[in-house]
Parts: sequence; C-alpha cells; structure tokens
Amino acid sequence: MSKRISGMSFDTYLDGDLIHIEKITLDITD
Repeated sequence: MSKRISGMSFDTYLDGDLIHIEKITLDITD
C-alpha cells in the first residue's frame, strides 16, 4: 500500500481582502 499526500497553499484577493487558501489532497492506493 502506498500513500501520497499533496498539499497546496496560496494567497488570493477576494473582494479586496487577502485570503489564505490551503488545499490538501490525500490519495491512497493498495
């Protein structure tokens, strides 16, 4: 079984406000 975790974080402006977004994807294969 292999486990792969990929994370991505970035800052974006929404309606003039700075928002920090984190996206994490977890993939598990047997």
